[in-house]
Amino acid sequence: MCRISAHNKMSELLNRNTDPLFEKMEKIFAERDAEYKKMEERNRVREEAVKEKENSLKKEVSRMDTEQKLFQSLKDYAGDDYEEIEEKMQMLEEKQRETQEMEKYLQKKRLELEADEQQSLLDTSILREEIRNEKLKQQRLSRELEDKLADLGYSSDNFDPAILEKKEQKIKEQAQEIQKLKEEIEKWEDKADEWEEKESGFVAQIDTLNKEKAQLWKKLMGVEDESLPEKKEDVPGKAEEPVEERVSGTEEAVEEVEEVEVVPEEESVYAKEEENLKEAIEMDTPLTAEGFYNYLQEQEVGGVIQLRHAKQGDMVNIAISQIVVTVVFAEEAKEGWFDIKKSIGNNNRKLRRLIRSWNSSQNDLTFKYDTSDNTVTAEGDFDKDQTAEELLRYLDRLLDTYFDTGEEE
Repeated sequence: MCRISAHNKMSELLNRNTDPLFEKMEKIFAERDAEYKKMEERNRVREEAVKEKENSLKKEVSRMDTEQKLFQSLKDYAGDDYEEIEEKMQMLEEKQRETQEMEKYLQKKRLELEADEQQSLLDTSILREEIRNEKLKQQRLSRELEDKLADLGYSSDNFDPAILEKKEQKIKEQAQEIQKLKEEIEKWEDKADEWEEKESGFVAQIDTLNKEKAQLWKKLMGVEDESLPEKKEDVPGKAEEPVEERVSGTEEAVEEVEEVEVVPEEESVYAKEEENLKEAIEMDTPLTAEGFYNYLQEQEVGGVIQLRHAKQGDMVNIAISQIVVTVVFAEEAKEGWFDIKKSIGNNNRKLRRLIRSWNSSQNDLTFKYDTSDNTVTAEGDFDKDQTAEELLRYLDRLLDTYFDTGEEE
């Protein structure tokens, strides 16, 4: 109120005097009054805030007193259980601390994994660039290769994957056609076997009819009724059919054997041949027919053993039951050859199939089947540098594997 009266008095003085100085002072006083009003408003707001804070603190103190009283009452009521609850609270706080530590550890690992991921991305980027460089290098080398092939007259179309795939497909188709042809050949071979069986039956009938015709002719001519003499079979020791010579993998016809010589079995001859064999072994010379013959005599292998001489080379014949083994020591050749022949009696279709299977599954022997005399012949080679014992073991193994010396196969 004092400030207002003073202001009014000052206003009256200013009204009386219209000097500019007084106007300026009035303006200053007006600004000061405005500042006073602002200060009073601010003090009022602060006073209200303080009162509000004070009321809030009183309420908080009252709430805390209430909680304290409630807590104390609960403590008094719980008694011993309070300690257990407090212990559990401590354990819960410990678990919370462990959980916080674990979160910190996981956060650390997460940061490490992010760093590793960034490094992996960087490594992958580097590797991608290296691959790109290598690809460019391969393209450059491929162009250089195409240029060189073009200079040499080759076309790059030969290396085109599409063309190569077509060629591969064509090869597969040809292989399938070959397989079909093989199956057709098998069928025709089976049919040929059937026709051979029928033919052998016809031949037997013709032989029977010829014999009956001969008997009738003899009766008509007044000859006594005697059976015609059978054709003599080849006897070991007599002249045989021409022998094929095999030297260095070639086969050619050989002239007939000029002379067949059966070596006598006197002791003096054996002693001489044994001495010759020992001298040949001492001189490290290739195995000969005489040496092999003497070794067989010493071992008493059984059967009929013969030493024969021919132009293509000396040979040793071994006849055991229905099996005849001929071992030829060809002259001027490192390797000799042999054949094993056995008569099987009747025409055997299953055996011919077995022979085809043997010829395709092993390389020791080459099997042949002769329908004219129903015999199976196995042919093979041997090295003359081996000993007589090794050659005999080799022949024994073949006989045990493919032949039966007692019964027909």
